[in-house]
Amino acid sequence: MSVTVSFATGSKRENSTKQLTMNSTHECTFKNGCSMLKPTLLLELDRNTFPKYTAFKIEDRYYNITDIRSVRNNLFEVSGDIDVLATYKANILATT
Repeated sequence: MSVTVSFATGSKRENSTKQLTMNSTHECTFKNGCSMLKPTLLLELDRNTFPKYTAFKIEDRYYNITDIRSVRNNLFEVSGDIDVLATYKANILATT
């Protein structure tokens, strides 16, 4: 299944609700057997221009990149872990 994923290259503190600005979007495929809390995406990019992504966003969920692995020429596995604080920022700020 192909999905449009937004990627960011910024950084943030660990326990922050900050939502990083997404710099680019790419069509990715989910790796078989992954979950929505810890997805692994297959991303096809030119190896010579591969940027240093630190986070990605799928629909309204934010993820921190935990690993980028080269599978073969121009194909990468990008693993992430959900950023709960950034994903639910509006809900957190609305609580009293």
